[in-house]
Amino acid sequence: MEEKDNIQESEVARPHHRQKRLISYEGKNDSTIVIRNWLNIIFMVLAIGGVATYMWTSYKTVAFVILLIGVSFKIIEVAIRLFHK
Repeated sequence: MEEKDNIQESEVARPHHRQKRLISYEGKNDSTIVIRNWLNIIFMVLAIGGVATYMWTSYKTVAFVILLIGVSFKIIEVAIRLFHK
């Protein structure tokens, strides 16, 4: 009977469903955000162009080269994100 009472008296906290950002970009004058955004835009354009080239043309090798260039831009962006203080 005591265990039942203890369970009813315990309080359960609701979990936080939204995580807070680990790094706050507000109020900082950080130029890497602009560079990262441009690198992401270039990556997305090259990814869409590479897939479109692969699907609708017979130039499969050109499509792979476009996609590899896009992936290299994404790797650069990730490196900036990881190694920036």
